Amino acid sequence: MTNIIDIKDLHTNIGGNVIHKALNMVVKQGEIFGIVGGSGSGKTVLLNAILGLRPHQGGTIDLFGIDSDIVTRSFEHKKRMGILFQSGALFSSLNVLQNICVPMIEQGGISPECAHDLAYYKMKIVGLPDVAAPKLPEELSGGMIKRAAFARALALDADLIFLDEPTSGLDPISAEKFDQLILKLKKNLGLTVVMITHDLGSLSICDHIGVIIDKKMITGTLDEVRKNPHPWIQEYFAGARSQAMLGAIAET
Repeated sequence: MTNIIDIKDLHTNIGGNVIHKALNMVVKQGEIFGIVGGSGSGKTVLLNAILGLRPHQGGTIDLFGIDSDIVTRSFEHKKRMGILFQSGALFSSLNVLQNICVPMIEQGGISPECAHDLAYYKMKIVGLPDVAAPKLPEELSGGMIKRAAFARALALDADLIFLDEPTSGLDPISAEKFDQLILKLKKNLGLTVVMITHDLGSLSICDHIGVIIDKKMITGTLDEVRKNPHPWIQEYFAGARSQAMLGAIAET
């Protein structure tokens, strides 16, 4: 499969503090890649570096086989990427339909009338009913906010989606439904998904996982990563809560 993201020997620092040192990461087309790591390990810094929102001090980042600096300066390439922020980051003064229309109108140059029609379609594919269209973010449940933000991330038909803690703040039932939505859209739309998460349930839907430890990344399938002897990994996956969650996942 084609490498959609190929990071080699990435170095980043903030204020002289080294965040990543010789970090390597490969995401292949059509897979779900989960990123985990302790607080302060640099998960968000990595995401921002990939998106061109933060400079890196060494190494290379290729997106779609092209240097990321070129990708992030080109609208034709940038529109291939969508992001769902942890909080949803919906515009509080705009309703659901208007939020989804924003990238179509502002970036895609699509007429408001056409954008509205397309926005209803995006709502449908993420499981939002039409009655949600006129609602403001403050009127939505946590799950609906995530779905509206997901629809906005897909507004310009992106094929590479970044999800930052997509199930945080959701109850277990809503989180499971959102995980299944990710799987469904990956299959039906051919998406490649990069997901930062602490949710073990979400890790179970990932094809590969990258654990940021000691400023580098350890990658593999969920089973492969769980067998890694690194103390942090063992503590993360072998704790009582983790074992209970993994046991529940195995039973489903």
